Amino acid sequence: MDALTLTFRRRGATLMLRRERTPEGVALVALESGRPRTFVFSHVSQLVRFQRDLEDFLRRTGWTLADAPTADAPADAAPAAVDDADALRLTLAEEEVGARR
Repeated sequence: MDALTLTFRRRGATLMLRRERTPEGVALVALESGRPRTFVFSHVSQLVRFQRDLEDFLRRTGWTLADAPTADAPADAAPAAVDDADALRLTLAEEEVGARR
């Protein structure tokens, strides 16, 4: 998995999303104003689906992509270009609701 970092901005706030390998599988690390949140997945396809949903949520709530993706892959590679029908579909709101239970 290639390292990929995206930066979003809204009203002076910055949110960075970064993919990382972990002993459990793969993770999406969201860093907002110095506070990290880590979402761990056993399969890359799950991470990709979650990241796509998260990016859609961010755009709907006023966040904009601050700069082009930086990656070891070609610059035109979309961060969520893979669509796996068996992937776990999560949204940020669902994740937060599940974490409170």
